Order: sequence, then C-alpha cells, then structure tokens
Amino acid sequence: MQIDIESLERATLDAVAPQQTQELPGWLVPLDPSHIGRATSAVPLTHSTVNLADLAEIEARFRVPPHNVEAEQALLGAILVNNDAFY
Repeated sequence: MQIDIESLERATLDAVAPQQTQELPGWLVPLDPSHIGRATSAVPLTHSTVNLADLAEIEARFRVPPHNVEAEQALLGAILVNNDAFY
C-alpha cells in the first residue's frame, strides 16, 4: 500500500490551521502569526533523503530575530530614564 505522504502532511497542517505557511521545496513551514514571521515547525512532504541546503533555509526561518521598532524605543527610553527598569 502506497501512502501519499504529501497529502497526509498537508491535511494535518490544515487541521491545525496556521495563519501563514511558507512552502519550501519539499517542506511546509508554518509561521508565527505575529509580524515577525518566525517558523513554528517544519513539515516534510516526503520521507526521502533530506537536502542539507533545504534544512539550512528552514533553520534560518527559526532564527528570525524579533523586530519591533516601537518596543525597542520604549525599552531604550525606559533604560535611559531608570537603568533598573531593564532588570
């Protein structure tokens, strides 16, 4: 019996319904719903040999640093007013 892994993985991901998903070659990568867009998991569409270049691209999606200018300005302002605010 041949199992269609891609259809199974897509159906599983649809069941948990992430707001945004990026499709990379052979992978589905659900993204954090915030404006950061950090990966929350990675779903292989096949169970064959993994391309290391694809893994590096997926790993990069997990390492997206947070970026919110208003939050950073507020924190820096609070530290300038009271250095103990950071701790």
